[in-house]
Amino acid sequence: MYILAEMKDVVHVKPWYFDQDLLNVIEDELNKKFANKIIYQLGLCVALFDIKDIGDSSVLPGVYVSLSFFDDIFIPASNLQKPSRFDEKEQLFIWQYDTGESVHDLYIDIGEEIRFRVVNEIFVDTTPTGPPKKNDSNILGTSSVAQSKEETKCPYTIIGSINEPAMITLLRCKVINHRNVTKVLTCSKYNFTTSNCVRNESEGESVIKKSDYYDIVVCGGGMVGAAMTLALGQDNIFKNLKIAMIDTAPEKKDYDSPEIHNYRVCALSPSTIELLKRVGSWDFITQHRHGDVHNMHVWDGSSDAFISFKNEEGSNLAWIVENDLILASLNRNLSNFDNVKVFYSNKIQSFDQNEQSVDLKLKDDCSIRTKLLIGSDGGESFIRKQANLDVTKWDYDQTAIVSTLKLANKGPNFTAWQRFLSTGPIALLPLNDEYSSLVWSIKKNLAKELLSISDSEFVHRVNEAFVKEDFKSDLGTGIENLVQNGLDLMRNVLPNGNNLISDHETTVRLLPPKIESCGPRGSFPLSFLHSSNYVTKRLALIGDSVHKIHPLAGQGVNLGFGDVISLHECLRENVLSGTEIGSWHFLKQYEARRQREVFPKMVGIDALNKLYTDYDYGGAFIKTPLVALRTIGLTISNRVLPLKNIFAQQAMK
Repeated sequence: MYILAEMKDVVHVKPWYFDQDLLNVIEDELNKKFANKIIYQLGLCVALFDIKDIGDSSVLPGVYVSLSFFDDIFIPASNLQKPSRFDEKEQLFIWQYDTGESVHDLYIDIGEEIRFRVVNEIFVDTTPTGPPKKNDSNILGTSSVAQSKEETKCPYTIIGSINEPAMITLLRCKVINHRNVTKVLTCSKYNFTTSNCVRNESEGESVIKKSDYYDIVVCGGGMVGAAMTLALGQDNIFKNLKIAMIDTAPEKKDYDSPEIHNYRVCALSPSTIELLKRVGSWDFITQHRHGDVHNMHVWDGSSDAFISFKNEEGSNLAWIVENDLILASLNRNLSNFDNVKVFYSNKIQSFDQNEQSVDLKLKDDCSIRTKLLIGSDGGESFIRKQANLDVTKWDYDQTAIVSTLKLANKGPNFTAWQRFLSTGPIALLPLNDEYSSLVWSIKKNLAKELLSISDSEFVHRVNEAFVKEDFKSDLGTGIENLVQNGLDLMRNVLPNGNNLISDHETTVRLLPPKIESCGPRGSFPLSFLHSSNYVTKRLALIGDSVHKIHPLAGQGVNLGFGDVISLHECLRENVLSGTEIGSWHFLKQYEARRQREVFPKMVGIDALNKLYTDYDYGGAFIKTPLVALRTIGLTISNRVLPLKNIFAQQAMK
């Protein structure tokens, strides 16, 4: 017997079929894929019976070329010579070649021989799949609809480029068609005649209005989430995509700098500054205020060992900026883009993932469907938990106390100070010539006391923490002298030793400025968190939702902004490849790149914190060798210049 099975698929209509009847082309493509083939959970498909519905199409400009024996070669418009434009009348791309005296229109004619470079290859498993089982909920809309593994038809596609100034490895080919509009038609429902006796029951399909569809949704309107949304919105590659950001906070129209700096600040790295410049936020920050870090001085509270950094190229090691100012600089630009919408005072209540999309239910009962959900909702990420992604985490049993401190003596203030105490590190970050920002990571029981005492007593404790002798070891002092003498000997003996090891006399430890008064105090708990996966189907995590580290190296938010940079790059590659946004291949690329970058830093920072942590057991038996080990490490790192440069470069990333 024969039955009708309702299925769903996406059909790629090549440009050279545009002049033919659309229904005939779609029928041919569907029969090529399914007719006379055995489909999993369905059986033998005999032939297409009818087409019930045709959905929307997506657009991507570019040029198709042929090697005679292979035609699935696509050169996106972004990979054509610059500048290029599409002539609607001629239906051809034109390279506007500038000779310096005049501009000439050079047509890329059909049949013209060109040379191109292969920049990417796309492999797609086009094995068709049948309808899911009755209880299979991993499907879009209705369980009676079968899904193909990919939304593209061609099993192997080459992505080329002719926008290279010097191409060595070239392939010669002929232009066979121009594509200013590619129709990728979604046949929402069609019937196939099959020889299987299994019939799937029809179930109700959730209706998502077209206005409630977004290509990309960012969950979380903090600094990292806002930067991600803005990076996508301002990039012309994504101008035809609808982007949404869901923020639990209300919209803030204006920003007024408070007279005294807010105590929540970030030490921004050069790569983060480049991101803020690219999205148009840095100018707003410079119009208000930020602190400049030219030097960095770090020392051990239990010995005389220290390490100092200075950017020899004259630029900053870091910039100290208030969190509120960073966020305001990002939010003010979000309304500049027509394809970006922000849902303020809202949150995701639930979401359902499948291979094709993510369906979101918001607090205000609004339903949204998206091709890619980006989670940036903090360390207690609802998105990560609902996606069931495993994490490695632990509590440091420390609290970070933050405050804005007024210096006793007004003057040049460009040095960041950090001292490792047995109870946790204390850091002083420059804001201007009169104020600095405090970040004191200390054991929880001691933090409670520091938060409860008077301002004057707190200032006294801070000044004391930077100068008072911590646990002191004679062994540590002796080892430091031994290491210094050994380095002096190597400097004199080794060829080119002066360029490898710095002079001992020039490495003098300095002391931080004295504090006069403090502003309000705040605090937050410290913990370690790392997700085993950064992505899953149609979902990517960025910022604290995927990793949290100790603030001692000032890398927390910079790692989050690094996620933004990396994911933005991968999504650009995704769009330029011609594949659907949120493609698994490009999400995995993002995960691999960031894990290689982030995890070693997290392990190193965690190990550094543990190395300087005061153990409650063992007494001097444990502390003395640890102090000796730290002394050796800091002394060598400070004087061996190649090693010191590596640390400086890592600190600036």
